[in-house]
Amino acid sequence: MRSDHLRCEYLENPQGIDSAEPRLSWVLRSKERAEKQTAYQLLVASSAEKLEQGEGDLWNSGKVDSDQSTQVVYGGVPLRSRMRCYWKVQVWGAKGHAAGWSEMAEWSMGLLQPDDWAATWISIDRKERPLDSHDSPMLRKVFRVAKEVRSAQISICGLGYYELLLNGTKVGDHVLDPAWTTYHKSSLYVTYDLTSALDAGPNALGVQLANGVYNQEFEDAWDFQRAPWRAYPQLLLQLDIVYVDGSRERVASDPSWKASTGPIEWDQLRMGVMYDARKEQPGWARAEFDDSTWTPAVQREGITGKLSAQMSEPIKVMKTLKAVDIQAGDDGEYTFDFGQNIAGWTRLKVTGKAGTKVTLDHGSHGLVRGEPLQTNVYTLKGTGPETWEPGFTYHGFQRVTVSGLPSAPDTDTVDARVVYTAFRDRGSFECSSPLLNKIVKMSRWSYRGNFVGIPT
Repeated sequence: MRSDHLRCEYLENPQGIDSAEPRLSWVLRSKERAEKQTAYQLLVASSAEKLEQGEGDLWNSGKVDSDQSTQVVYGGVPLRSRMRCYWKVQVWGAKGHAAGWSEMAEWSMGLLQPDDWAATWISIDRKERPLDSHDSPMLRKVFRVAKEVRSAQISICGLGYYELLLNGTKVGDHVLDPAWTTYHKSSLYVTYDLTSALDAGPNALGVQLANGVYNQEFEDAWDFQRAPWRAYPQLLLQLDIVYVDGSRERVASDPSWKASTGPIEWDQLRMGVMYDARKEQPGWARAEFDDSTWTPAVQREGITGKLSAQMSEPIKVMKTLKAVDIQAGDDGEYTFDFGQNIAGWTRLKVTGKAGTKVTLDHGSHGLVRGEPLQTNVYTLKGTGPETWEPGFTYHGFQRVTVSGLPSAPDTDTVDARVVYTAFRDRGSFECSSPLLNKIVKMSRWSYRGNFVGIPT
């Protein structure tokens, strides 16, 4: 018998949790029938090296006679903000034999107290603008790393959505972060480990914000356009660096950051995105970028609800589908059929002249009050092959009608990007009835398509 699939608060190696007494779980594996766990021992250490040496300086549970393998509450040294914890488990089987230690797992603590946040909410100055969904802002900050880094942990909340870049490269593989909440009651922050990602010398953080349902402009079934939280996108970010010599440094969002608008001209969660690639600012999230035309960020009002760690599986692009059929229509339109209804968006690959507008209508729903419904518009910059996907919206569709293409498409012109919460399958079902098997498959697919951060 062995133990694997170690989980902390139901998550695998979570970063930035805010449970002071996290619950630990594991899965038992055995080739023997009627095998069971009769005891366990947990070791939790402050470093991987200590754990490998068998030292549980944070917690050594000792041998506990129990068959419990889920929700075992941590009982060691009180946990503090930003601590990193490494752990493993040993179990004993029905015959009293120890199964040996599991592989190492880990978790890190988030910012447990409001006073742990030194950052302030910031955004671009929009005092003279009406509350609309245009020109989602970009924010950037340059800082230096002068010593060897022991650890670096960044926590970020971008409302409604954010994309975080370090030295021009996207951090992580999440999309539509943070997950949607009732913002006047609670908002979520996400934590990443940047220990191995920082460069010696100058570094730059860049954040692209977007509206999501935080700033819903149009009427919908939930009246989000009248939500008590509605406001412009804003950012809260804190990077805590610990150097090998024990000294510390912090980079936090404040009015010393620089702000600008960019290629996102308009965005709404379910309505779509208008993106003008001619307005891109290449290298804007790199240290050497000239931001002399950018304006100072402004401090914002922040949130009224509780700020909590996002302790759930992230939303990700889980599949990419090719069109199974392409039909040419009138006026140069082409309809791509992906053979499967999905939740997500499409990725466009196109070459053409600068200023060419390509419209992708997901489900052919047309316009609402002159604005797109499930429709994305991409304006080419004309520099050669261009690849674009919106990232801050998602649609329900099987077909997409594309107009404005400079030339006839093929199956590489438009892909469907399937987006849902990245949970793993917990079980399966198969029987001799093709009909029942198909119903199960359809049900599972429907569940995935309706679970993008929250179950809809």
